[in-house]
Amino acid sequence: SEAPVSVPPTERVRGANGSLLQRLNAKAVRKVIFNAPPKRTQYPRFLLGTWTTIQSFSGFELLAPESGGKISKRDVIATPEVPGFQVLSIAAFADIGTNPKSPYLLRFTDAVGDSSGYWCVKDEQFCFSQSLNAQLQGLDASKSEADVVDSIEYSGAQNPNRISIALRPGAVRNAERIELFRNGAETERPVASAGWFLVREQWRQVALGYSTSYGRARTIATDYAHVWGFRPRAGVDAHSPPTAVDAFCCTFAYANERQTPALFDAAGTAPLAIFQHRFELRKT
Repeated sequence: SEAPVSVPPTERVRGANGSLLQRLNAKAVRKVIFNAPPKRTQYPRFLLGTWTTIQSFSGFELLAPESGGKISKRDVIATPEVPGFQVLSIAAFADIGTNPKSPYLLRFTDAVGDSSGYWCVKDEQFCFSQSLNAQLQGLDASKSEADVVDSIEYSGAQNPNRISIALRPGAVRNAERIELFRNGAETERPVASAGWFLVREQWRQVALGYSTSYGRARTIATDYAHVWGFRPRAGVDAHSPPTAVDAFCCTFAYANERQTPALFDAAGTAPLAIFQHRFELRKT
């Protein structure tokens, strides 16, 4: 049987440059360029288990970077390499602007070595496979809705900061393999956050796909950060494991110094756009 809900300590963990909640509200979650490799993200115990997840896209906003007028929103729109403007440019939300045809599953498992009873960890292989298949199945109406993901390589114990995703050949035009590198993370449960547990994870994504040049793969590098929020559904007995959780994710898109050098020179580490999703999680 499951243990009662355990509430993690309220102090901020691995935060910098003001609280995460303050930066989120100000839409000022900047890209961190130099950072020590983060440890595997730990989530509050109330998320332990498998959840049926309904995902809803709730909008996007083009941000005006602190660039002294060197860049405009038109410049951002005209650059398809900005994360979120192409299918599979952000792996967690593979086709931004559309919602999956049906719910999918998310799973959190016991954190190995955690003796506090507060934490669990995300099953990255399971969650990426579920969300990618749900969001990309049927993208091409001429093909069957078979699974898009072929395999996922990940080791939370050996290297929690790299995920390799191989897609079924020909399933998606934009990529056949995705390499994800997590280069920043922090968690926070501020006293004034109305019970939201916040997680920021910064990713560099390299998508390798088909090219018109013989023997050369098409490579697109994107930088972005997800800020996730999780909160047990209001009205749930505080002494029992929750059966429903509300969640959101704000994704901050950045310029990449090699892929979009002109935007990077102008915007630096300021976000170019923000994409917002909401979720309803129900215990299976």
